[in-house]
Amino acid sequence: MRGMADPAPLRVKVARDGLFDFSNVPPGNYRAAVRAVSRTTPVVPITVLDKDITGLELAVTRPIKVQGRVIVEGGGSIPDFRFRMEQNAFGLVSGPVRLNSDGTFSLELPEKIRFELYGYPSSFDLKSVTYGANNLLREPLKAGGAEMQITFSRRP
Repeated sequence: MRGMADPAPLRVKVARDGLFDFSNVPPGNYRAAVRAVSRTTPVVPITVLDKDITGLELAVTRPIKVQGRVIVEGGGSIPDFRFRMEQNAFGLVSGPVRLNSDGTFSLELPEKIRFELYGYPSSFDLKSVTYGANNLLREPLKAGGAEMQITFSRRP
């Protein structure tokens, strides 16, 4: 949870049964969301006054299991790269994409995130990142794609 005036997050662990408790929160306006790997919730605005807030529910969405393939136009070795995604109001999640020897991969990603690739060698251009009909360089990930395809081209 973050205050509108103070961007430093307040964090608590969520119990296995889904319950959580923020103690001694000063009055003010906040944004609350759950942050977990491959899972996200919408940001919920909260106003804290001089009494406890109860019954707040943050619904966690199931991640989308994404199967994909990396293609290098003209063939050749696949460059190493990393991904970065805007997961929710609490910032970015990033990491390497672990590729199989044939260029295929599997990821679990939250829906409606912005996806970016970086860290690939300057001898390559990122041509496209698609998931079904979604162009992930322009629009957020949505469920229903057949396969994610990441296409690189070599610079001359």
